[in-house]
Amino acid sequence: MLSRSSAVCFSAGMIGLIYGACVVYLAVLCAGGGHGTALPVCLTGAPLSLSFFLFLPSGPLFGMHIEWYLLATTPLVWMLLAWLAALAHRKVGRRAFCTVVVVHYVTGLTFMFSGEFGSWELVEHTWQYMPGIVLAWLSLYLLGHIALWGWYGIRRRFQS
Repeated sequence: MLSRSSAVCFSAGMIGLIYGACVVYLAVLCAGGGHGTALPVCLTGAPLSLSFFLFLPSGPLFGMHIEWYLLATTPLVWMLLAWLAALAHRKVGRRAFCTVVVVHYVTGLTFMFSGEFGSWELVEHTWQYMPGIVLAWLSLYLLGHIALWGWYGIRRRFQS
């Protein structure tokens, strides 16, 4: 039998997994079949999206291309973030959550200001042709962060 705390953490992880799948789907739509911007895809999956480029700059991972890698790993990032937010009632959970979120933000900023994926001309082009999809992705992405920090705050009240 799962304890109440374990059940909450498991549920949060599953919600994070589903959220990650939804937000990466919208991010892939922003890529527009290669005619849009890859920035939302990279931001959504950070920091694992950066690992693809750092460790395997010359080719795909085990025959896997970046799109498939990010589709597989982005839900895992969000599952981890939600699970750690649910562990915020413990000191180790708070520290781990804040560390992973800071790494996520720093990696995201790296993508935004790098030359390859931070091409603001492509973001402008995508916005011009698909504003609804970009706005849907951005809204869902920001709402996810608001929910994550809200959940962290609620769980932190129950410190042990």
